[in-house]
Amino acid sequence: MKSFIGAVIFICVAFSANAQLLWKVSGNGLTQPSYIIGTHHLAPFSIMDSIAGLQKAMNETQQVYGELKMSEMQSPATMGKMQKAMMIDSDTTLTSLLSPEDFETANKFCKENLMVDLNMASKLKPAFLLNNVVVMAYIKHVGKFNPQEQLDTFFQSQAAQNGKKVDGLETAEFQFNLLFNGSSLQRQAQLLMCTLNNIEAEVENLKTGFEHYVQNQRRAQRQSMRRTSQRRRCPNLQP
Repeated sequence: MKSFIGAVIFICVAFSANAQLLWKVSGNGLTQPSYIIGTHHLAPFSIMDSIAGLQKAMNETQQVYGELKMSEMQSPATMGKMQKAMMIDSDTTLTSLLSPEDFETANKFCKENLMVDLNMASKLKPAFLLNNVVVMAYIKHVGKFNPQEQLDTFFQSQAAQNGKKVDGLETAEFQFNLLFNGSSLQRQAQLLMCTLNNIEAEVENLKTGFEHYVQNQRRAQRQSMRRTSQRRRCPNLQP
């Protein structure tokens, strides 16, 4: 059965040196081809105009699988699970994880950019804040992001409207656990402050990475991410 899979851009699908965003999988006994599209969570819809063969692939496929089933992510039950997962459930708080100086730095950024006063939200996990810091840096310095226009949601909603099967490769619970419990709270705090203290490098990484993405230059994108990682004192971070 033909299928169309939307994969997060940071999952490398490097089949050859010709870096592109849409791949056709056929041969080796397959009776029908499948397609893999490398999506970017923050890319504008206009990127689809530059992907040759995209509409044909969408028309020919009978089912669509994404990283997550986006319709389930928007349900009240899933939102409740996310709100629980992003909160510290122990006696630990941001004030105990961060030094007074680091807390002041983080709080200043959050108040100015996220409209959040950490004095009133000290139970938020550093990983949740980190994710939002990176997204906000992208919005401010790269732009073109519209939360109502996300590629993963578009592909899945189009398939559903045409009566095709839609599902996800991961569950919401798996994703939340990966994002918010993938490392210790102490490590999350370290990564948060490393990003805030090297925000210029993060912004440059986001700009360069997006430029390579829209130019379908996957290999160049990965190389630029590695170079940016080497210029700062913290490992490569993803939105």
